[in-house]
Order: sequence, then C-alpha cells, then structure tokens
Amino acid sequence: MRYLINTCIAFKDFFVGTMFRRVVSLVMLSTIAVLAYSVKVVPNYATKTGSELVWKSDYEKYQQGYCLAENTILPKEEIYKRGIAQYLRKWVTTERLVSQSFKKMGISNFDYSDKSVPIEYYSLDENEITLSNWYEIIDTKYNAKNRKTGYRELFMNDLHATPTDPTRYITIDMNSLTAGFTRPIILYTRECYRLMLDQSFLLNVDSHSFDGNGVYLHEDPSNTTLAGEKNSYKNNIKRKRAERYYYILDNCGNVNYNIKEEHKDTLEFIINGG
Repeated sequence: MRYLINTCIAFKDFFVGTMFRRVVSLVMLSTIAVLAYSVKVVPNYATKTGSELVWKSDYEKYQQGYCLAENTILPKEEIYKRGIAQYLRKWVTTERLVSQSFKKMGISNFDYSDKSVPIEYYSLDENEITLSNWYEIIDTKYNAKNRKTGYRELFMNDLHATPTDPTRYITIDMNSLTAGFTRPIILYTRECYRLMLDQSFLLNVDSHSFDGNGVYLHEDPSNTTLAGEKNSYKNNIKRKRAERYYYILDNCGNVNYNIKEEHKDTLEFIINGG
C-alpha cells in the first residue's frame, strides 16, 4: 500500500511539474510573440548603438516621419541643418583626436599638420573673398606665395582667417539638393585646408543622407591643383550625386557619425598608407 501511495504521489508531482513547465513555457512564448509584434527597432543616432526599441505605435509614427523625441515631423531643411551641424562638430573633434594620437604614439611622420595653425574652422574676410570670387582670389594670391607655406600665408595673413562656429552659416537648398555656407569657411586639418562653400554637401532625401563636396588645398602642389579641385567640386554638383552618401540621418537630425569609430578608422587608414 505504501508503495502504491508513493507511486501516486510521484506521478502527481511529475504531472503537476510537467504541466507547470508547460504553462511557464507557453506564457514565455506568448510574451515573446507579443513583444516581437509590439516592440520594434528604429534608428536613433544619438545613442551608442544607433538605434532604440520602441512600441509598435511609436514605430508607426517614426515611419510617418516623426521625430519621436519631440513628437513632431521636422521639415527636411531642419533635419539636414541639424545633421550637418552635428557632423561638423564631430568631424573637427575627430581630426584633433587623430593629431593627438600621433603625438602620443611618437609617430609624427604621419602628422603633417602645421603646428602654428590650430585644427579649427575659420571664416575668411568677406571684403576679400566671397562665394562668387573665391577661385580667382585664391588662384591669383596663391601663385605669388612660397609653395611650402602658401596657403597658410594666404588664409591666415591675407584673408584674415578667424576661428568661427561654422554652424552659424549653414544654408540648405532642397531644390538643388545641396547644402553649404553663406560665406567661405575653411577647416584646417592635419595635412590640408578644406575650403567649404555654398554647395559643399550633397543631399539624398530618399535615403536621408548626405556627403561632403569640399575643395581640398594641400601645401604640396603635386598633391592637388586648384583648377582640378574646382572642376571636381562643380562636376559633383552638376551630377547631383556623391560617389556615396555615407552620412545618414534619423528623423530628429542625428547623424550616424561615431567619433570613436571614425578616430580608429582614420588612424588605421593613414598608418596603412591609405
């Protein structure tokens, strides 16, 4: 009798335990299914991962164009203005970090920067150079300079370059799908001066993206020519497309530019002879 009772108890425990496990498994599977249906992923380049989990209702709003953080649909011009401003701030930060890294690593032969010129954005004297005469001014004045320090002398001395916040001068043109500045701006990096004009960014509204279209001026004249840079700048605008639209924006105007990753990739690219 005792054996029979113990067997019944064991069977009951097994049955109850099995049923409990099945119920728990069913609840878990149901929960996962509900979450899979109710929780979605949307881009958010303000986060480290570049995305965030949202409820299905917010996902649908995002697909309609809403900036979820502000619960509104931003104009395309505002999205690009925010994204390009963010890109400019992150870009100069990356350039400074790369230069600092070369110094710490003791491999200054990869850092071609002129130490007398801080890595910075500069505005130029509007009484001397404008968006319409930039080529003629640079071509005329640079030809009279020492080719080893010509652009530094031209920009810093003749054109009175002054450190500036370039985001103050951003202009967006959705008709030509370009963006740029209301006056000439230069960024001095490790090895050249990048001249930025009124159409220095090419936009792709279909993919919410953009890429740069600057004029790169190296002190070494064998590297580039002013005429060649001008032609490249104009041709890119004429084609109305970049070789690639690398920088993508979310609905709030955050750009997929990760300073840490860009810093690492730039170092590797330069060191490996890219």
